[in-house]
Amino acid sequence: MMQARAGIREVHFLPFNPVDKRTALTYIDANGNWHRVSKGAPEQIMSLCNCREDVRKKAHSVIDKFAERGLRSLAVARQEVPEKSKESPGGPWEFVLQNISKTPSLPI
Repeated sequence: MMQARAGIREVHFLPFNPVDKRTALTYIDANGNWHRVSKGAPEQIMSLCNCREDVRKKAHSVIDKFAERGLRSLAVARQEVPEKSKESPGGPWEFVLQNISKTPSLPI
């Protein structure tokens, strides 16, 4: 976790909540550029990114393939924040989909 945050300064953290089904972080990179990232339920993140219908269909196809293998999916979005303000809406969101491999729990 520390390596992932090396060279960045957190400006604002929005904790996960069950209504929005996502979390977000606004940060400043080592070059002084502002960014925002959000992760959460794929449908919520696709809405945040205003994904086109063809992108949504492709994402759902990938999610279904992950599910067939027992994998859960999270979506991640990123954006630049050129206004350098945590209140700024920022630039357009970029959509990324990732699978989560979870080792099954063993009964105790």
